[in-house]
Amino acid sequence: MGSALGLRSRHGGWRPRIQIEVVLRLTLTDCPFDNGSMISQNRSTEPPRPIEAIWRPVFARVYDMAFVLAERRGFRDVRKELVRRSRGRVLELGAGTGLNLRHYPETVSEVLLTEPDQSMAAKLRKRASGSPLDTSVVEAPAERLPFDNASVDTVVATLVLCTVKDPEQVLAEVARVLRPDGAFLFAEHVRSASTRAARWQDRLNRPWSCYACGCQCNRDTVAAIRVASFALGELRHDRLRWISPLVRPLVIGSASPPPSVKAPRRRATPVDVAWSPGHKRSLTGAHGRSSRHEEML
Repeated sequence: MGSALGLRSRHGGWRPRIQIEVVLRLTLTDCPFDNGSMISQNRSTEPPRPIEAIWRPVFARVYDMAFVLAERRGFRDVRKELVRRSRGRVLELGAGTGLNLRHYPETVSEVLLTEPDQSMAAKLRKRASGSPLDTSVVEAPAERLPFDNASVDTVVATLVLCTVKDPEQVLAEVARVLRPDGAFLFAEHVRSASTRAARWQDRLNRPWSCYACGCQCNRDTVAAIRVASFALGELRHDRLRWISPLVRPLVIGSASPPPSVKAPRRRATPVDVAWSPGHKRSLTGAHGRSSRHEEML
């Protein structure tokens, strides 16, 4: 379909200029997202707006195709290099369609895949079902993770912190669920260091958010990680290729949880989640205790 309409290049992906054209057209439409952030059905009791209800499944369906050139031109290697550093019990935020799954080392004990969007989660389950790893798909927002304190060894985030509604709360949750010696691995597109490019990101942030289901192209994620008191490890600046210039600035790095999260011990805030069938073993906490979510099921 995409080739017939001239939306894809001969390599199989959407041309960056096509994405920009869609973004500019969206400046004249009513954005179905609240303040540029995705309203998940897990977070709101209101039904999705008509445009949102139509666009969500479409975006999930074309997501891999839209990123195919960026993946081939370097980001696949970024994923591989980052994700293979995972160890122990792994939690991936906003796992999307599961493009990271193939890169996890077989030495990890478990991979918990969270994804609040139902359409994305459906594709994620299909991909996870073919993985040799012990995986579970959890439909839950990153702002309210249904896991115990200090219960995972690694948290992975790739192109997801740009979309979350409350970055501060998400980072607080990451710090809470990570064990004291755990690692936060991330690869995120960020606000440009170029003043001119950053201004364009600001100008087009709202229409881009409509096109990309809540993605904030001008978000300064590294600053947010620092404010959350994570101890930044290595940090490398790069760029996404063959994709809209709005989201080309890229940072890849790791961080350790702030010391302040070692003291408080509380259970995860209850949240309506949907677990994949056949993975109830993942409902236990770090020490094997059944969680409140298992009682609910």
